[in-house]
Amino acid sequence: MKNNFNIFLITLLIVSIYSCNKKIKIVPYGYLRIDFPDKIYEKKRFDNCYFSIEIPSYLDVNMDSKNECWITLVNKKNNINIHLSYHKVNNNLDSLILDSYNLVYEGHYRKADGIWETSSQNSNFTIYELSGEVATPVQFYITDKKNHFLRGSMYPSTLKKTININRDSLSPVINFYKKDIEKIIESIEWD
Repeated sequence: MKNNFNIFLITLLIVSIYSCNKKIKIVPYGYLRIDFPDKIYEKKRFDNCYFSIEIPSYLDVNMDSKNECWITLVNKKNNINIHLSYHKVNNNLDSLILDSYNLVYEGHYRKADGIWETSSQNSNFTIYELSGEVATPVQFYITDKKNHFLRGSMYPSTLKKTININRDSLSPVINFYKKDIEKIIESIEWD
């Protein structure tokens, strides 16, 4: 028994001596490299939805099979979807704007760390930016205040589901695609 104890002590001493000889190497944090495509815009006309916009060539256009005015702009490489839904205004502009407001505030106020609104002086568009663990970092609407209303939202996604995001880690991606949303707002032409 005493012999086993001595062997254990000797083994422990040898391991202690050799394990302390390695230098610990401190490695800096790694960051994911994100390669963004060049912004080459193309005019896209949605005849049945009464508008046209400029969208970048790297976004694929998917039309909903049941409602062709529900449009999803998809970039699979960066896992970003921009959903657009067009509505004809028939004395219901206030309710459309209220619905957009409610989708932002009622749907996200518990999880959002902050919500910022940017509007035009003539109130024909509003962009909502949300921070925190929310499903959609950017939502917006555009209207001519008479006949047309377009609502949109950006969703980072995985292959099969939309995910909650850490805005800090995806900030470069969100900012890159937010410029595309701004281009949609600037370039919209109503029929």
